[in-house]
Amino acid sequence: NFLRNCQIFKINVNTKEIVKQLDMPSPFGDIVITAAGGAWVTSDDHIILTGEWTDINWSIRRAFAAKLNKNLDIIWINYFNNIQATGGGFIGQGVTESTSGGYLIYMSQAYEYTDSTIEIGTHLWQLDTSGNLISNNALPDTLLLNGGYGNITPTDDGNFFVSSKAKSNAFTMYEKYLLYKIDEDANVIWSTSTDSLGWDRQVGYSTSLPGGGGAVMWLNETPDS
Repeated sequence: NFLRNCQIFKINVNTKEIVKQLDMPSPFGDIVITAAGGAWVTSDDHIILTGEWTDINWSIRRAFAAKLNKNLDIIWINYFNNIQATGGGFIGQGVTESTSGGYLIYMSQAYEYTDSTIEIGTHLWQLDTSGNLISNNALPDTLLLNGGYGNITPTDDGNFFVSSKAKSNAFTMYEKYLLYKIDEDANVIWSTSTDSLGWDRQVGYSTSLPGGGGAVMWLNETPDS
């Protein structure tokens, strides 16, 4: 029961001084940008952001997307007020550009359970260049019974990598790491996961390699950290 706020800073590369600060607006004063992959520099030299905000009227998390210029002026922002899932909303985990124009957002489906929010699935949203939702596709992978804490990144063969955590159920402490390759319509080309189980709250970062391959790094939080 607290409000999160988010500031974006423009910093002079030479002096390291803050030259401008943007306080991200939200309908109820609560908003956060996802740390793992919630920002992308576009081909037209702008910035796309994604993350989540709390809809107090419905007591659920909702995703948002915003486009800024280099001066931190907001070109557009979409809070997706009318988009929700069974039992909750969505959390924007990562964003990139699509191959056909527009943007792709890697979403985790949020389920509001008593006093906590758990992620129970993964979706791929396609937006047009003005931030309007074109499609919302669930990723058809049975490993993703609990998703999130990852990013989406384009590959050099026109597809995308998504890194994520994966659980056998939403309440277990232990997780697997997952990397899978998809096209922009959320069709899974292949997926792979670790055999060993780790502790909760991993963050995965994926990147592309020549020839359509890739690499991924996972940060693991131990019980004592």
